[in-house]
Amino acid sequence: PVGWFKALTGPGLKSGHVRGGTDPAEPVSFKIFKSSIADNYTQVLVAFTPQSAHYLFGYDSRASGMNLSTAASAHFHVLEVCRQRGIPVYDLNGYTDPSDVLNPYSGVSRFKSQFGGHEVRFFCPKFSIS
Repeated sequence: PVGWFKALTGPGLKSGHVRGGTDPAEPVSFKIFKSSIADNYTQVLVAFTPQSAHYLFGYDSRASGMNLSTAASAHFHVLEVCRQRGIPVYDLNGYTDPSDVLNPYSGVSRFKSQFGGHEVRFFCPKFSIS
C-alpha cells in the first residue's frame, strides 16, 4: 500500500512509529539493523507490526574471500528482536528457485533458505494489455 512508501519518505521513519501496513489502524515501526566484520558491512531496513516483521531494503559491502556473512548476522538480529517481541513471522520479501542459476536472485534465495522458514506462494494473475 502507498502508506508504506509514504511512511518511508516522510517524518514517520524518523519518529520510529507510523500508521500503515495492510490495516491503516495497525501501528508500524521501522528499524535499521547493522552488522560489520572487517571490511564487510550490511544494513537492513525492517518494518514491524505487532504480528509480523517485513524486510524492506538492504545494503551489503563485501570484501572478497570473506567467509563470514554480515547479512546473516543482521537478519539473525532481526529474528532475535522478533522473538523478544513475540512476533511469529519475518517476511524476507521475495523468493525464486534457488537452483535456477541463470536467475540473478538464485543466490539471494539460497541465502534466505538457510533460515529454515517456508515459502508462501501467492496467486498472481497475468494481464494482457492490448
